[in-house]
Amino acid sequence: IEPRRLEVTHATVTSPRLRALPKPLVVACVADLQTDRIGAYEVRAFDELVACEPDVVLFLGDSLQVREPDLQALLPAFPAQLARIQAPLGMYAVDGDVDHFAGGVQRVFAGTRVQVLIDDDVALPGVPIDLTGLSRLRSRARFVDRSVVESVRGDRFPIVMGHAPDFMLSVV
Repeated sequence: IEPRRLEVTHATVTSPRLRALPKPLVVACVADLQTDRIGAYEVRAFDELVACEPDVVLFLGDSLQVREPDLQALLPAFPAQLARIQAPLGMYAVDGDVDHFAGGVQRVFAGTRVQVLIDDDVALPGVPIDLTGLSRLRSRARFVDRSVVESVRGDRFPIVMGHAPDFMLSVV
């Protein structure tokens, strides 16, 4: 059941650090697509993503589950789906458990508008939001190291993304 069960969940996050925004932002997170082909289910998943009109898209790992030699069969089908997304603040990705089969998350998103963040961060353009992407291994650490916490500037809203949620135990 699970490989073809699409879940769309909505949540509202408020913060004084986001008060100056002219409108609420739509942040879309895509996790565990884990596909070896672009078929009707995958197109439906991208249809849902496009329909929510995201301002920013976060790919949280395990996008493709295919060996690198077979990745050529998915090209250009996967990038064509990504090209449908109009996210004015960008699209970003971290690695998951199976991305290495396709030659790494950088290879999965090569030639697309998706920026890979592996233990790296970026300030989103024109908004007070800093995005940090953790490697798969750092996201599995029960406690995120101080460098991530210390990088948060007082007037900026931090978003930390990783494939596994274990790092969030440090803020609970």
